[in-house]
Amino acid sequence: MKKVLAAVVAVALMITMFAVVSNAAGGICIDGAYLTNDADPSTTHTEAHKPNEGETSLTMEFFNGDIGDVYNSGFAYLHFQGWWSDDEEIADFGYQYNDGEIVWGQLIFDQNLIDVKDLTGHEYPNRFNMTLPLQEGVISFKLYKKYAAGGEEVFHTVTYSNEAGAAVTHYTDKLLSNGAAIGVWINAANPPAYVKFTTAGSFKGISLPIYWASRPEGDNPTGPSATWTAEVFKFAYNTDYTLAQKPVRSVTVTSTADNNPVFNEQWDEALEAGTYIVKFTVTNTDYVDDNGKSPYLVLPQSDLEVSPVAVYSNNAAFTLKLLGEDVEGDFFVANPDEVDAPAQTEVPQTGDASIAMIAVLVVLAMGAAVVFARKKSY
Repeated sequence: MKKVLAAVVAVALMITMFAVVSNAAGGICIDGAYLTNDADPSTTHTEAHKPNEGETSLTMEFFNGDIGDVYNSGFAYLHFQGWWSDDEEIADFGYQYNDGEIVWGQLIFDQNLIDVKDLTGHEYPNRFNMTLPLQEGVISFKLYKKYAAGGEEVFHTVTYSNEAGAAVTHYTDKLLSNGAAIGVWINAANPPAYVKFTTAGSFKGISLPIYWASRPEGDNPTGPSATWTAEVFKFAYNTDYTLAQKPVRSVTVTSTADNNPVFNEQWDEALEAGTYIVKFTVTNTDYVDDNGKSPYLVLPQSDLEVSPVAVYSNNAAFTLKLLGEDVEGDFFVANPDEVDAPAQTEVPQTGDASIAMIAVLVVLAMGAAVVFARKKSY
């Protein structure tokens, strides 16, 4: 009994100690990643291994998807371990270097993890634990999941460089604002919340350190599940014009409680430096449950520090993190001025267009007739 309890506590601590990249479908936890010269450094595949002396820890770099430059590091292997928790049953895990063959057979059954699956936020948690040789070149390393019902997809991507002179872009968390007070509500009575900002470098992810949301289950339900979107718009001319365009990145989340699932959205391809608007919207605010309650989302209000160049809707600053490129100087810079969008060129109506086309045909016909007449005169 003590061993089981210890295992449960260990997993619970693991879940709270390490960040979890999560979305509406599932979430990943990395509880260890490092460079090593030991081809099989793990004594057990269901417990996190502590690196030996001299080994280089890369847990957060692996989590963020950017290990960086490992060339001439003196290490031969990359070891990493963790778990993926999903709402659909997973049949297997695999890995792939760049566009090479997917190597399956990497799923590890872990009863201790399954016993505390509620803490992972999803129904089907499974572990992986791998030690793989460092490949030469600029590497995009992908982790795949295969569903029991069929289909497969990438659930985490990590890049690193293992060649001389390669240009490597490093990404780390950039705080647009900081703080975790309850404050910025989005519900039937409060409109969507957004922030406009300009970056000096590219970024490939956005996240919330915490959020609060309506909870349909438990002893004290606070409302139905909230379905909400986080959209990234590329700024053009002014805010109204920008928000009327199609977002360049968008994710939909259905939350079932506070911070469940954890929101940490990352992309394989970074967005280039520039001005953007990130907008959060609850899309089912009109729904009312049997208790007369509606869904809501509360973003963490910034109570410590706010970037002087950030512009928030209704002056309600909320905490937002970007996984941004490391640049010299400030990552967030001044926004461009809001200007009027250029007037749209008026498109002729169908009737006008038809008349115009007939006129063109008449002119062409007349020209052809003149040429024909001149040829006849010779």
